[in-house]
Amino acid sequence: MKPNSRGAYVGLYGKVRIIKAWCEDCQGYFIVQEGKLSCCDKPIDADPGRYKRESEPEQRRKAPPLKERQKQLEDQHYRCFYCSRSFDSTVYRNGKAVRLKVHYDHMIPYSLTQDNSVSNFVAACHVCNGIKTDFCFHTVEEAQIYIQGRWKEKGYTDSLEFEQEDKCLNAVAATA
Repeated sequence: MKPNSRGAYVGLYGKVRIIKAWCEDCQGYFIVQEGKLSCCDKPIDADPGRYKRESEPEQRRKAPPLKERQKQLEDQHYRCFYCSRSFDSTVYRNGKAVRLKVHYDHMIPYSLTQDNSVSNFVAACHVCNGIKTDFCFHTVEEAQIYIQGRWKEKGYTDSLEFEQEDKCLNAVAATA
């Protein structure tokens, strides 16, 4: 098999990836399927070293359809995917009550994949969704640990009592 002097690449069509390689006989780039060029069935050892955007994906974030959103909420028992708090429950930040609102989060950030498929969404509270932003995590547990730590850093608590206790402890520590 002759090495491909022009190289192979991964063609990006929206969110679909297709390996393409140069065919000397046909003088063009063609799709590689099962180790053969689609133009003339010539065997090729394609090892793509680069990516090329062939067509742009739809550039609009979308929420899942209404039926899917309702199913997602039911499947998650009306709780945030990341912190497990109930939607519409109250948490506190700096002494102020905050009611948790439902947001639909792209688990794999839209900014990376432009993937609006239903399987890429979870119902998250607005606090967790805002903390996660466009971060990517290897596991759900890793995301949950990161988000929970940021909840505390941002001053969120489940109870006003705990927040007031924390302020008292910090005041005592500062005077000691």
